[in-house]
Amino acid sequence: MKRKSFQSTGIRWIAAASLALGTLTAHAQTAPDLDGDGTPNLVDFDIDNDGIPNSLDDNIDGGIAKTGPFAGKYIGDYINNDNPAEKDIDADGLADDSLGETDIDADTNPDDNLFEDDIDGDRRKDDEGGELDIDGDGRMDDQASEDDIDGDSLDDDDHMEYDIDGDNRGNSTSTDDDTDGDGIANIDDDDTDGDGIANRDDSDDDNDGNFDEDDLDYHGHDDELEVEVELTATNNAPTNSKLEVKTQRLATAPVKIQLEFSGQDLAVGSYDIVVNNQIIGPIVMVVDGSKTEGEVEFETNPNEAGELPLLFDPIGLPVSIVRNGIIYFTGIIPTPSAPPGG
Repeated sequence: MKRKSFQSTGIRWIAAASLALGTLTAHAQTAPDLDGDGTPNLVDFDIDNDGIPNSLDDNIDGGIAKTGPFAGKYIGDYINNDNPAEKDIDADGLADDSLGETDIDADTNPDDNLFEDDIDGDRRKDDEGGELDIDGDGRMDDQASEDDIDGDSLDDDDHMEYDIDGDNRGNSTSTDDDTDGDGIANIDDDDTDGDGIANRDDSDDDNDGNFDEDDLDYHGHDDELEVEVELTATNNAPTNSKLEVKTQRLATAPVKIQLEFSGQDLAVGSYDIVVNNQIIGPIVMVVDGSKTEGEVEFETNPNEAGELPLLFDPIGLPVSIVRNGIIYFTGIIPTPSAPPGG
């Protein structure tokens, strides 16, 4: 009985394997095969059989076949890889800007591979100054409609897109001085990550996963300033205690204002932050070693955990730190000074 069961299982496995093989064979037969050598373009190292490997061929899908059924004849197109009119560089039936196209130039290096330094096979390195269409899809890297500069199927503003221009240097400006590969240095580029959103309206200019206000590589605009001052302690405040307030204005759209309070050496507990006679939230003092500390951050457009909403512009308004009706600190929310030139 066991032998019969094994034989039955074996027969079923063979049948399933045959069916799968048949499916693959059928797919291979229907897949584009430009040179007719029986190897689909999708996995053919020399698609046009002109003797030049795809990785070195200026026109991957066009040339005089050296061998095979079309030997001596010109097959394919006359459009070079770097021509904007060339929409399917490797003639595999997948448009260069389609989600399924992961190896645009068919050189066996996927577009997002660490060793792929010429995604569209146009003989120009992806980080070369003259390379203005990295993925060869006919849309220039700085064009508004180009939302996937390196053609790796990740939108330029996708949180998983760590290398927008595919030059193997992360989006962080500390390692890549031209994040979107459009030939314009980040410091002079008004759309650093090429996502179609101007830096002034983008909360993460270089799409490195760090919001601008927390990004060490962030290059602020003239009107994105911050100022920090100490509030004045009243007689009720413990000796050597202090409380600081910092305001930061970011020129995003809408304008973003951050308000941050940090205190030290006040008694443990929760204190009300009162701005213009309105309680906007608490600052909580906790034990930290031999002292107490506390901090809280407000923002007009909260985008991180722990940030409290700021429902009005507090700059220039009176502020006090109060607990159980007792005022400990007072002052004015500081106003960032005007940028040079107005």
